[in-house]
Amino acid sequence: DTDGPLIANGGGRPPSLASSKSIDGYVADSLYPSNFHAAFTPARTDAILAHVGVMPPRTPGQREPFVMVDVGCGDGVGLIVNAAAHPEARFIGVDAIPGHIERGKRLADEWGVDNIDLICATFDEAARQLPPDSVDYVQCQGVLAWVSEANRRMVAAIAGQALKPGGALTIGYNCQPGWLHVAPFQRMVLALASDRPGTPTQRFDAATQALRATSLLQPEIWAWLDDLQSRLPHDYFAHEYLNEYWRPLWASEAFALMAENKLQFVADANAARLRPDLCLKRAGAMR
Repeated sequence: DTDGPLIANGGGRPPSLASSKSIDGYVADSLYPSNFHAAFTPARTDAILAHVGVMPPRTPGQREPFVMVDVGCGDGVGLIVNAAAHPEARFIGVDAIPGHIERGKRLADEWGVDNIDLICATFDEAARQLPPDSVDYVQCQGVLAWVSEANRRMVAAIAGQALKPGGALTIGYNCQPGWLHVAPFQRMVLALASDRPGTPTQRFDAATQALRATSLLQPEIWAWLDDLQSRLPHDYFAHEYLNEYWRPLWASEAFALMAENKLQFVADANAARLRPDLCLKRAGAMR
């Protein structure tokens, strides 16, 4: 699989970040495209937990107050949408790139959403600001495969510390073995882009063009990339592939990391994978 969602129970601008081109090896001199991931809505998480027989953080069918934190929220568009849908709740987004927080705050103000706090902070700073046992939901999309081992551990520590008993963590990450074929491409593009001028997107484009002119990669890689570029925002690719610590995880690694923080794997957050009747059976695969 190329995605590995997991559910487990369990503001200002810092001067040091204002002009950084990278933060912990992550691209910081451009903004990640706005995005909304339906798999990270509170209702979706509740439904998955209920499906596997685990009590959700909220009483089913009730509009109870709750707190949700998004670790590495980008501009927080998805979190803002959730906040608009749940005026009874409080939403907190944490991201280290000032431009993300500025754009998110502007959008929240324009849309009249006031039950959300977007905080410009590193993960270790966020860990100090979030009180223990104060959060019902934590979500984290993409981050685990894009940051250093130290910051991966900090994400898990934030969730383990901040979640109330019975709270839920939902994560999405580049998951092996689905990304095995991408690793050579990423390492070569990162190396070729490192000394090129321009924005991250310009550096990615120049590095990709230089690599495409060689015969180092199989045609299947270029077909895969061309398909992605026809469907995804152009600025996404620099954020995905120009990270120093880019490393897709095996699910067992993610489970072990969360277990260190007393978080237990419950279910895959991709609802289709919870339907045995939709899974390809061995007998069918052999035909």
